[in-house]
Amino acid sequence: MAKSKKVVKQKEVVSNSKQPKIAVDPQSFLGKHPVWSFKSLDNGYCKWGFVHTDDLFGKVISKLKDYEGMTWSQILSASGGRSRGTNNHYEDIAELIPEAQRRWKAIHLEEYDRVFSLRLAGVERLYGILEDGIFRIVWFDQTHEIYPTKK
Repeated sequence: MAKSKKVVKQKEVVSNSKQPKIAVDPQSFLGKHPVWSFKSLDNGYCKWGFVHTDDLFGKVISKLKDYEGMTWSQILSASGGRSRGTNNHYEDIAELIPEAQRRWKAIHLEEYDRVFSLRLAGVERLYGILEDGIFRIVWFDQTHEIYPTKK
């Protein structure tokens, strides 16, 4: 007796036209105004914390207030300075000074391979993590030593 071939009948027709969908556009924050977070602030490290800032309002708070009138797209495209490059941008952690790289690991941020640099004025910078339009401030560098530039 020969065995009969069994054929499975499908209830539904499956199409291969499905495309993966992105729930949230990673660039969607560009049209939004900035939000500041201080939960990652490394204030325990006096060198780049706010502990020794003599004019916190003038040097930091008033500048952040000015940025709140801009969108992230405008902040990212702002240019100036000697080299006329962008004022606010990402830097690779591997390009920071060794002291900053060690501190980055010590405060358990090694999951991030880049840091966002926000120019306040002259050489003053805020460094932190920029995700979904929220800037988590980590350091306040008053002398531009964390990421030295070539003159």
